[in-house]
Parts: sequence; structure tokens; C-alpha cells
Amino acid sequence: MKQTVTAGVMVPHPPIILPNIGRGEEKKIQDIADACQHAADAIAASQPDTILIVSPHAPSYFDYIQISDGPSGSGSMAQFRDPMDTFEIPYDRELIRETARICEEDGIPAGTLGQQDGSLDHGTMVPLYFLEEALKRAPGGTKRPQFVRIGIGGPNSRMHYRVGQAFAQAAETLGKTIAIVGSGDLSHCQKEDSGYGFKPEGPAYDAMIMDIMGQADFLKLLEIPEETAEAAMVCGQKPFALMAGVLDGMKPRTENLAHSAEFGVGYGVVTYTDLQADAGRAFLDQAEDAARQNYEAKVAREDPYVKAARAVINQFVLDGTVPQLDPVSDEAAGVFVSVHKDGQLRGCIGTTEPATKNVTTEIM
Repeated sequence: MKQTVTAGVMVPHPPIILPNIGRGEEKKIQDIADACQHAADAIAASQPDTILIVSPHAPSYFDYIQISDGPSGSGSMAQFRDPMDTFEIPYDRELIRETARICEEDGIPAGTLGQQDGSLDHGTMVPLYFLEEALKRAPGGTKRPQFVRIGIGGPNSRMHYRVGQAFAQAAETLGKTIAIVGSGDLSHCQKEDSGYGFKPEGPAYDAMIMDIMGQADFLKLLEIPEETAEAAMVCGQKPFALMAGVLDGMKPRTENLAHSAEFGVGYGVVTYTDLQADAGRAFLDQAEDAARQNYEAKVAREDPYVKAARAVINQFVLDGTVPQLDPVSDEAAGVFVSVHKDGQLRGCIGTTEPATKNVTTEIM
């Protein structure tokens, strides 16, 4: 029985790495360019039927992970003053539709809903630049794979991992082989004189993620708080999580090829090849258990005011009624209640001066 998933790679997508855009500046990150070509060669050599590319710059929704649909995608790097580098890729609509069906059946917020215009983004096209060359040189180079482009969304990394699992399941059902490209840059705040400035969280995140991805420790990847990636100004964490989901249950041979922050943005390249089945590397349940334990520990530490707010919101969402809570104190004060999900603000409301007899009723 042939292996469903043939290879995976983690690559960056700096437009400046293309010679027609860099105009000599790309030589400052030649080690990254060489590593990207090596990664593309690994994908091409595995001869997949379909190559998946996950890009954080594809269409994105707060509550949904979109899979691009249609017969093909096309685009150019003209927005970066490079009209010469153009790309067109045929989409594997059979795999797209089967994956969307699985996601709908399993309650995963992913599929082909939303606006579809067929245009490609630079997070997809930069990896394609290297893949096009690699496919020409690969054994049996006349075989042209199909492609799937996947965006990211507001759902957490664990949900993106589930989408990756759905793709692997769909490919197995259809008898197809797939390879996965996780396209994403690391921290954007690594130099004072760069466009994003410097924050100490930047180099710290890059050191952590290159160690995690270099060891294929995808459980640790899923345990990185959303706030940590946000503080470091990262666009690659969710693409890498989706890629890890495709590789779920497999042990790869891992090569940590290169890292650079020459231009103030982190670029890292890691490859995953020679995949072997390993039931011990099914990480989602472990990550979900850890997230639940962290949540319960956080709730246990909450002060009475936060507990009151949580009790009111939970009961109202579940059955439409407001609980009658005993006052925490007789003090009257204005209050402000904020609701966050995975570190992201979802709603807030409050008062600047007391409008009720005590803080508890004000919260309610």
C-alpha cells in the first residue's frame, strides 16, 4: 500500500528572495534561497499527485478556514514591481471537495465558502517559484501535479491541525498521494531599523520555533499560546500547524536547513521526508487535553468578579436566562467585562459609573 503523504516542508515567502525583485539584495539571504530550493526538490522528488500550499496571505476569515476552489489559480508578482514572474496552477477539485465534505461532517469550520476569485497571493507564489524549477528537474519531470491552496483563519492552531488531518483522510479515501508546503514567515520584529522594529519576543520566538520544528515536536507547536505568536508578530504558526496535521501519525526524517533574520523578519526552512507510520505521533488529543487542563486551572484561579461574569455569560448562552448571584460585596462601582477566545477579543461592554446597587449586579 502506497504512502498517502510523501513529504512536507516549512518555508518562508519573502518576495525579495526572487532575483527580479531583490535585484541583488536576495544574495544577502542566499542560504535561505538554497534551503528553499532544497525543500522544493524534496517535494518534487517525492512525486505527489497533489501539492498542498498553506498561505497566511490567501483569503482569511475570522471564523473560517478557506480552501481555494475553481479550476485553477493564477497570479504574478507585479505588485512587487516584477511582472515577469507569473504562475498558474491547476486545482485538485476532487480532493478539495472530499476534504470540504469531511470538514462539514466533522463540524470543522473549513471548506470552500466565501469569495473565490482565482488570484494567487505571494505566500503561495514564492514557494511556487522554487517548486516550478524543482518539478522540471525531478525524476519523471513530465508529470505535472495538481495543487490545493489553503488559507488560515481565526480558529486556533489545533483547529488548523484538524484541517490538515482532513486533507490526509481525504487523500487516503481517494487513493491520492499528497505533499504539503507550510508557507509562513517567523517573527517580524527582529531589528530596530526594519519596518516593524525590534521586540525581544521576536528572536525568542524564532529560537523556540526552529527548535520545535527542527525536532518535529508538533505537540509543543500546538501548545504555543496564540498570544505568544501574536506578540512576536508571526504569520507562519497556523500554516505550520495545518502542515503538522497532514503529517499526523507519522515520524519524519527532519532536516533543519536554515534560518535568517537579515531583513528583520525571521525566515526558517525545515523539511520532513521518509515518513513512517507512528501511532505515538497522533498529537491532537494530547494537545486538546493540555488545553482543557490549562483552561480549568485558569478558571480555578479567577477572582470572584471574573467568576461572576463567566457564570452569567455561560448560563445566558446555554439557556437564555441570567443567574441570580449572591453579591460579592456591597460596593457599588462601574465595571467592564471583556470576552476573549484564544487570546482574541470577541466582545466587551461596561459602565463608567455604577448603575446598580453593587458590583455583582453591575456585572450581571
